[in-house]
Amino acid sequence: MVSPFKLIGYILQIAGMLIMFFGFFMLILDIQKVVSRVSSDVSSQSGTLGRPPSCDPKADELCGIDMTQEGATEKVFSKKIYNFLFYLGIGLFIMILGVIFRSMEEISTALSGLKKKDEKVRVPVGTWYGPKGRGPISR
Repeated sequence: MVSPFKLIGYILQIAGMLIMFFGFFMLILDIQKVVSRVSSDVSSQSGTLGRPPSCDPKADELCGIDMTQEGATEKVFSKKIYNFLFYLGIGLFIMILGVIFRSMEEISTALSGLKKKDEKVRVPVGTWYGPKGRGPISR
């Protein structure tokens, strides 16, 4: 039977990893969107594909941004990177919280063992035969 602390820890670790994966997946999709938008803007400006298709500003966050202008791609990419770093940070925090929950049981066991100082335990080290081979650890 798994203790509740370990179970909560495993769940938090898995959730943190899923959040980080989601952030990475969204970063890749956003980079693909930006690259597609840049290539369509450049091709429409050069006249190879004709007029750019009309876009809806509510559905497309890149609508209204002229990618041919200087600094436009850096502005868009920086927003995507900040979103990725946000998901990465939240995922790491939740994952570390899961590791702490998983190790709570071992930490509490070790700390409870430190409190018992009344009992002195004698641990024999090595082999001691005592006088004439009749010591407490004789073989």
